[in-house]
Amino acid sequence: MRDLKRNQRKMYYSLYIEQENDSDFDVLDTVAKYSAPVEFKASLTAGKSDSDDSPFGKDISYDRIISTVKKDLPITETSLIWYETEPILLEDGSANPDSADYKVAAAPLDGLDGIRIAIKSIAKSNVPKNDKKDDVTEDNGNKEDNSDSSGDDLEDW
Repeated sequence: MRDLKRNQRKMYYSLYIEQENDSDFDVLDTVAKYSAPVEFKASLTAGKSDSDDSPFGKDISYDRIISTVKKDLPITETSLIWYETEPILLEDGSANPDSADYKVAAAPLDGLDGIRIAIKSIAKSNVPKNDKKDDVTEDNGNKEDNSDSSGDDLEDW
């Protein structure tokens, strides 16, 4: 396996540390805690490989594969990966898991010349949690519909 510098992409990984309890009252209110993000460079496939080439097995769902000759990368099945975005840090310096782009989908495959890591994209919402948009606004107690009224409604059929 070759690891050409021109094929390497800048990424970050964060290792799972522990489950942390957010509340003194609710035992089920726990949050995963991750280490501070660490930058690394490795090759990244453009997309999932074809159905004939399934190095991680047929039951593993993954989107991309990271491959590198650096066999000392400590990435495990519980690690998070950032590629398209920069990691966001929490107040204590640990990584915010909600900001990650990918999660590791399977245990890394350790070969003679390097390792391959299957990663799965994490769906993110584009709307901030506290930002609520309403299509209906109030004007002097009367509600108005701000939707597009171009006459293409189903009622006009």
